[in-house]
Amino acid sequence: AGHIALGTLEITFAQLALGRSEVPQAAEALKRAVAIFEAANEKTPAGIRALALLARTEQQLGELDAAEAHATRALDQARDAMAGFEHSQWLGGALVARGMVQKSRGESAAAQTSWRAALVELQTTLGESAPATEEARRLLAGS
Repeated sequence: AGHIALGTLEITFAQLALGRSEVPQAAEALKRAVAIFEAANEKTPAGIRALALLARTEQQLGELDAAEAHATRALDQARDAMAGFEHSQWLGGALVARGMVQKSRGESAAAQTSWRAALVELQTTLGESAPATEEARRLLAGS
């Protein structure tokens, strides 16, 4: 119980729920994932991913205060986890989530700034054609 593999399973359950447009169920699975990763002795970037996905899911549900808090936690943890690296896909994902929350709050300029920074992180770490990079590019173009 409480092993990080169970957190990864909860992320997978959440992604399946999102694919079926079951957003509340996805949020619950992500909350369980975050709790598992926070309680685990072993630290993994998957906890950052769970927080960023939770923020995005809460944004879809209109729970903007919770979404902002989780996006901020994801950003803080991503920066802490960089361990001297200049760029991080985890930071890029957290920046995308923050930008989505900012956009939902009507803060278009701040969202663009977040997505521009996310694009740099994702292009550098995942490459030009990665799905996450393309998503950041689409968000920036559509804002």
